Amino acid sequence: MQVSGATDTGDVALVTPASTPVSPSSPKPAEDALLGLVAGLALGLGVAFLRDSFDDRLTSKEATEHAGGAPVLAMTPLVSSWRRQMPLVVTITEPNSPAAESYRSLRTSLQFARQEQQLRCLVVTSPGASEGKTATLANLGVVFAQAGERVVLVSCDLRRPRLGEFFGLDEQAGLTSVLLDQRMLEETVLPVPGIDRLSLLPAGPVPPNPAELLDSARARDIFTRLREHYDLVLIDSPPVLPVTDAAILSRHADATLMLAAAGQTRRSDLHRAVEKLDQVGATILGTVLNKVTRQTGRYYGNGYGYTSKYYGTGAHSVAQAGHLNGNSGIKNRSPR
Repeated sequence: MQVSGATDTGDVALVTPASTPVSPSSPKPAEDALLGLVAGLALGLGVAFLRDSFDDRLTSKEATEHAGGAPVLAMTPLVSSWRRQMPLVVTITEPNSPAAESYRSLRTSLQFARQEQQLRCLVVTSPGASEGKTATLANLGVVFAQAGERVVLVSCDLRRPRLGEFFGLDEQAGLTSVLLDQRMLEETVLPVPGIDRLSLLPAGPVPPNPAELLDSARARDIFTRLREHYDLVLIDSPPVLPVTDAAILSRHADATLMLAAAGQTRRSDLHRAVEKLDQVGATILGTVLNKVTRQTGRYYGNGYGYTSKYYGTGAHSVAQAGHLNGNSGIKNRSPR
């Protein structure tokens, strides 16, 4: 009625009559899909940014070097059996795998470091538990022994000894037995089966006071004797943050090798562990970024197809080395 009245008075002029639309004004699938895509992308980027800001777990070589204040000497990939908590020395079981090659790369880095400074005794530790320090130490001992050096692995994690499981050796008698004058050092050092020049000093019975035993004059004497009989002494230490054992052991060694697990170790924990060792004057040689996957970081071994069999470091060469070299125990060893 209002429109009719306005038309009659001349206030409204009819231009064209309204027509029935041939298509609905809404919804518009193409336009709505485009808007949804843009909104979803913006939301995803925002969530990813927030996650990266609040999640301080180490995932790259650069972040590890920044948090630890030391160079990353090697990046070792995640081995599937480690997820099932099965001890595995991959340098023995899979000598041509990228994982085994990464330990040889770590050996090369340490050999260069030994040219610049005296390095006969090395502690291997990590900020927290279950970050792969014992597996790294076991594989590192194997590759050094395969390179012709006399190596002894010392199981100094007196709270949770596990090193013997990697080689199928019993740890009922070992370091604590010697520290308590229950056994002689020569009796407790065991040759590792199948690997010449490699020996193991087991942990022995778990004591009620590990830190006090490791800080004793008797412990210093044991490490001095091991230095005299072996080219390299590798010490398996408990984690740095929960207990003080690693700080004590670092004073018996020439340097410390820190381990961090990709996607597991937090930047703050690695930084605190380094600070704790710095307080006792420990020399941190470098860091190993362990358990690297395609999701947690870049790894040099993917897709190149290089294997160590072409360079004579496979099982055949190990067998030849075993034929040319004798037992690796302390007995019948002359001091260097």
